[in-house]
Amino acid sequence: MIEEAQKGPGEPPVRAGWICLVAAWALFLIPVPGIGIIGWALNVAAFIISIILMVKGRVGAGVAQLVCVLVVSPVLYFVGLSILFNHLMCPVYVHQRILL
Repeated sequence: MIEEAQKGPGEPPVRAGWICLVAAWALFLIPVPGIGIIGWALNVAAFIISIILMVKGRVGAGVAQLVCVLVVSPVLYFVGLSILFNHLMCPVYVHQRILL
């Protein structure tokens, strides 16, 4: 723990990339229209961080984040879209919409 606090400014930001990815994935799964755009911005930030990691020598962590950005994020985005669609088309919500 102390060793991590003493890292210099040239240390690759591995943790920042994973934090961006997890935050983007969480935003993808929230069933609110339009919030996925914020998730895609965080996804692009994680993509850039993964490239920085590979350039600075942390190739394993960079490739892992890059694969997650390019494969896992689109899958979770479409899962989030299906959650949103199911939320909007649930019979209780449709019934309330008809009454209004």
